[in-house]
Amino acid sequence: MESTAVKNDLLVAAYVAIAVYFCMAFVDRLEIKYLALFSAGVGLALGTKATTIIALPSLFIVVIYCLIAAMARHSHANAGRITRNLVTLVVFSCLSVCLFVLPSGYWQNMRIFGHPFGPPEVREHLLPSQGGGQNVIEGTKNLLRYGMDFVSLDGMPAVGPILDLQRMIRLLPLKAIRGLGIDLDSGIQFGYFYDRYPAANEEVSYWGILGFGLIWPAVLVLSLGVVRSSYGRVLGLAAIVFLLSQSFVVHYQAWQGRYFITAAVFAVPAVGCFITGTTSRLFKYYVTIIVVLGCISAMGSVFFRHNAWLFSFNYKDKAYVSIFSLDRIGQMTQGSAGLYAALKKFDDIVPKNAVVCVCMPDLCFEYPLFGEKQTRSIIPGNFLARESVSPPQTAQFLLFSTACYTPGDYDIHLGLNWYLRDLDTLSQFNK
Repeated sequence: MESTAVKNDLLVAAYVAIAVYFCMAFVDRLEIKYLALFSAGVGLALGTKATTIIALPSLFIVVIYCLIAAMARHSHANAGRITRNLVTLVVFSCLSVCLFVLPSGYWQNMRIFGHPFGPPEVREHLLPSQGGGQNVIEGTKNLLRYGMDFVSLDGMPAVGPILDLQRMIRLLPLKAIRGLGIDLDSGIQFGYFYDRYPAANEEVSYWGILGFGLIWPAVLVLSLGVVRSSYGRVLGLAAIVFLLSQSFVVHYQAWQGRYFITAAVFAVPAVGCFITGTTSRLFKYYVTIIVVLGCISAMGSVFFRHNAWLFSFNYKDKAYVSIFSLDRIGQMTQGSAGLYAALKKFDDIVPKNAVVCVCMPDLCFEYPLFGEKQTRSIIPGNFLARESVSPPQTAQFLLFSTACYTPGDYDIHLGLNWYLRDLDTLSQFNK
């Protein structure tokens, strides 16, 4: 029922943050509990979403550094204790895989599809091995695409002056890329937006002014050793490795900004090391300005969230509608008049406590079907894609699209390609 939303990337980032924290805590105290908590964090992240594999190289860098730092800081510890810690880490990691990873679907995928990530249509998000340097070319183009996506005023409202300012900021790097004869729009499924709008949505936002104005410059400076900080350098390198992994492992899609929430686990603490390691007054003024602008964009991301503006106003003959001026279904479907009409008609016809079998294609927005008080019972019916299979006897209505069923004269057209069948009335008619 599409109940697993993209917001699980927030959970992945939280688990990775737990893993990084306890790994670094182990450096201060050689206590086994920190290794157990680190392993649990990684296991829970992998159990939540397979895209955690993108963060594994970055985590590996942190682990290697922490183990070396622990041995250096606790030089008095004998070799036996260090060996026991390494063995303990391996044991806890294996236990975490058994408890959190394999039961979450990987083992079942192996049995059914012969691959831990599932059927081929799921694995198509990964860059295939093309040979001949083609993977290097595509990965490099992805790196440039993400780099340009980070040059954005995300959080600010997408109105005239903000759009003009963003075009100015992106002008020189885009000219340089085009001057080299690189076409970022070629070779990808959904296309690249050269003139992308700033967004306030965790799926498509790329850190806004804090990203290109502070975080990534700090990461680069720390990684090159210009500002000395051992923790900052390893976290900066981990953030860069995450960016490289994302570019060279997975196909580019504009809405993958949510994956970089996990990259922030490495990059943002590195900024703290960068700031504390710099004494220039001019630099402190610069950081203050960027942080203030970042706070403004953070407030803007609340007031001007994608498709959920908090207040209405007009700008150059264009009306921006407040989310509070819309009804419940309108709030959830803003920007899609056809979807609103279909859901509104469904809500008006189907009783509030009805049992509805839903046979719709993938990625169908089904949350509004439960009703305002979530009183309807919804039976997922994608298994009914063949018309020879009857809906469950408990179902009172069948909601379907023409992609799954062929509508009859007795079916109610809701709009789009959605149809509603009253199973109780149809049953009495057939009798």
